[in-house]
Amino acid sequence: MDSKGRALGNRTVSNLFYTVGYQIFSIIVPLITSPYIARVLGAELTGTYAYTYSVAQYFIIFAALGINLYGSRSIAKVSHNAEQRSKLFCSILTLHIFFALLSLVVYIVVFCIPQSGYRSLFLVQTAFIVGELLNITWYFSGVERFKVLTLRTTLIKVATTICIFTMVKGKDDFITYAVILAVGSLLGYLVIWGMLKNEVHFSAPSFQSVRSHLKPMLVLFIPVLAISVFTIMDKIMLGTISTMDQLSFYDHAGKMIDIPKGIIRATGVVMMPRTANLLGQNKEEKSKWLFRITLILVMLTGCGFAFGLASIGPMLAAVYWGEEFRDAGLLISLLSPALLFSIWGNVIRTQHLIPRGMDKDYVLSIVLSAIINFGMNMLLIPRLGSAGACIGTLAAELVLVVYQTIVVWNRLPIKEILRKVFPFFLFGFLMMVAVYGYCRIVDASVANLLIAIAIGVAAYALPVCLYVKNDATLKPLLKSILNRRKS
Repeated sequence: MDSKGRALGNRTVSNLFYTVGYQIFSIIVPLITSPYIARVLGAELTGTYAYTYSVAQYFIIFAALGINLYGSRSIAKVSHNAEQRSKLFCSILTLHIFFALLSLVVYIVVFCIPQSGYRSLFLVQTAFIVGELLNITWYFSGVERFKVLTLRTTLIKVATTICIFTMVKGKDDFITYAVILAVGSLLGYLVIWGMLKNEVHFSAPSFQSVRSHLKPMLVLFIPVLAISVFTIMDKIMLGTISTMDQLSFYDHAGKMIDIPKGIIRATGVVMMPRTANLLGQNKEEKSKWLFRITLILVMLTGCGFAFGLASIGPMLAAVYWGEEFRDAGLLISLLSPALLFSIWGNVIRTQHLIPRGMDKDYVLSIVLSAIINFGMNMLLIPRLGSAGACIGTLAAELVLVVYQTIVVWNRLPIKEILRKVFPFFLFGFLMMVAVYGYCRIVDASVANLLIAIAIGVAAYALPVCLYVKNDATLKPLLKSILNRRKS
């Protein structure tokens, strides 16, 4: 194996394993509970929950103030120095606590104190904002200790799942359901504090050191806020302009798309601090090599998921959530291209723009796509409901990925990567035709859904394996990843 092949190392592969495990387990729980909750609570109540949670999410975003990206990147750069790491952690944490408390107070005053039809739900969602105040996952991401996050998620999600199935039996348990989710999230952040022992030496930071983080955090906060326009605001607009049923269909479709997206984008969580660490050691070529192999691998996986979901969307929704949610299946098919746009752009952001401090390009691309999404939502949601929100999301994701690809076009081997991944698009399209044709001639049932998935896996995996096996670049590339030896 050459030196570049060994660059991943046992630590990076291990981190990727735990992070993917973290994402998978975070997704498995909703997969288990979603069909149960959809049938027990129905479209209107699940839409109502999505609406109030989306409102709370905006205050969570303000509480975070860009800390997840900034904190992880900053800690990664000094991860080898315990003293610097501790001082940096304390100063960033102080600023984070200040803004989180401010956000919490405003939320309580605006949504919890006044009388409204959703007051009880808004009160419950307060726990999510308190949880963000206690959120220090950015530290463990920066020091590349992803095992901690995985274990925390596993324990809390198991407890949450048990509570949902034992305590939520009908529509009268709607508030109970909301409380379980909120408390579970809060406990997840509390548990992780006990894992800071021997990690950080706490000390009072100076005002100057705290203030020094404000500007760069605000810079990274802008794109987070802009992204919220097509991840949160569209739901609020649907709940306000359209109906809770339409919001529920859109929310369920989005969550189904988020399943493969979360698993694939886990690579970015691992690779961003790894890339920042390599750049800190002036290992530019190794960082570019990581970018190349990551983008090829995520597109290989993403094409299978995207074209597969597009082909089985309507049948999947009817079987999984029930006939009441069949319309959500059409939205799954409509949103599936956004999966490919998202994971391509995510690799560019987490492995090139953010680690290299190219915040201006990052911010401009996000803001531009947010403006387009908001405008299209205003135009299309009143006419098309949830389908309009899907079209707006697709347009935003497309503009985002095109802009960011142009920025790195001359910096990275984008042309070569596109040539390598084009066959994955072709294989995915042919697989989609085969699966969609099968779904058109059979009824929606568990057995037929499983057969459709089997057809899709076989139709995509076979040509992909043959292509990789006969490609002079991809074959040794994948072999180098599978041979997990130390650098």
